[in-house]
Amino acid sequence: MNRPPRPESPSRVLQQLDNVGPRVAGDLIRLGITEPEMLKGRDPFRMYADICRKDGVRHDPCLLDVFMAIVDHANGRPSQPWWHFTDRRKAELKKRGRA
Repeated sequence: MNRPPRPESPSRVLQQLDNVGPRVAGDLIRLGITEPEMLKGRDPFRMYADICRKDGVRHDPCLLDVFMAIVDHANGRPSQPWWHFTDRRKAELKKRGRA
């Protein structure tokens, strides 16, 4: 007897995105993001602040770079490695007075 395929877990679906591994997928799920389409229009700086607040720690700022990369891609731009966003993050934080 053939069984219908089981739907993929949100973690596996999110890990299909460039720059997303198991840990980042878990962070996204804890933020309520369970599918890539839910990243469209998000504010990666708010996402980073929310996950830091949830965990009660300041995460490595490279996580913000990852959030910037995946939101940028979800908004229709070509996928880029997360480290291409480091200079943008630093410039934006300086502009916001939080360098």
